[in-house]
Amino acid sequence: MAVTADQVKVNKTVSVLAQIPPGPCTVVLSNTSGVTVWVGGSTTTSTNGFGIPSGSAPVTFSGWEGSQPATLYAIGTSTAASLGVLISTSH
Repeated sequence: MAVTADQVKVNKTVSVLAQIPPGPCTVVLSNTSGVTVWVGGSTTTSTNGFGIPSGSAPVTFSGWEGSQPATLYAIGTSTAASLGVLISTSH
């Protein structure tokens, strides 16, 4: 098992948030930055991304056996935004 944790700065431009590995994994996203952060694909905006308000419960999702690797992107409403990212794999 491997666990990686990072605090990723997010600004008003879409940027890479995390590389999700293939196969079984658990990803936890936590926002305590004071602003909402939107997560999604490379064209994520505040209207089509998954919004994570500051102070909300952490968001968790899982990859399963056979899952393909993916890149998560994020955009914030200010240059002060950041998102906690924790990825746990069974590799």
